[in-house]
Amino acid sequence: MPFLEVWDLMRRGLMPVARQILERFKFYRERDLERPADDEPLSDEEEAELRPIISCLTRAAVRSQEMKLGSLISTLARLHKKPELYRTGVLPAAVLWELAQDYQRGAEPHGTFSMDIWGSDQTALSYDRVDPSEEAIAAAAARAAARIQEARLPGRPDLPANKELAEGLAAAFGKSELKISRSLSFVDGKEGVRHAEGGDFFDFLELILPPLREFLRERRLPPVTTESIVRAARGYIAESLAAHPPSTPDYSHGSDDDIFGEDLQG
Repeated sequence: MPFLEVWDLMRRGLMPVARQILERFKFYRERDLERPADDEPLSDEEEAELRPIISCLTRAAVRSQEMKLGSLISTLARLHKKPELYRTGVLPAAVLWELAQDYQRGAEPHGTFSMDIWGSDQTALSYDRVDPSEEAIAAAAARAAARIQEARLPGRPDLPANKELAEGLAAAFGKSELKISRSLSFVDGKEGVRHAEGGDFFDFLELILPPLREFLRERRLPPVTTESIVRAARGYIAESLAAHPPSTPDYSHGSDDDIFGEDLQG
């Protein structure tokens, strides 16, 4: 499915809760604005604030329907020989995604103008979009095929979307200034007492994941769970802190409190 179509699906899926998301990010309070009615069109500024979340969901959707590496490389190799295939509009999103990472107009870093590949004339950008030349498409396809082939390893992650969601949504959630907490509570069910997970980040994910879940369900792709994304996000943050520890002095006096704010409720 073309990348831009996936983007549109994710965007439309988020529209019913768009202002709930923005309110969690203190968008209106920081600007001393009244929250508009949910049925009013979003402003350009509201759209810009939501764009990282839409992008993250789109990347996760694309990665969930990834082609096998052999098919991906062979399609890129075919595109290198016949760059006119790009203009047919039927290339899979995975191909466009890889192509965009290696696309160049000239001598700038690869991917600088990636929206030339998967954007449109209606896409809001910080630069003027140009129609890619066949020479640029062919060169980008060759680079992408070589890059993927060089990094090719046996085995694939079971749910490639999890990494995209954990890293991208953890970064977006940081605007709320809330912890990526993991709150556990006991719930009585048909099979007895069980643990139920919650927390601010958990609730945030439940708000924004429905369009992605619907996309995966309709295509019979593996679902994503809120719990697995929370765990992956906490792991990602822990690794980031270990690699880049805060420069401020440690006043914890040896305390081993969970920096993520985990709670267990009875």
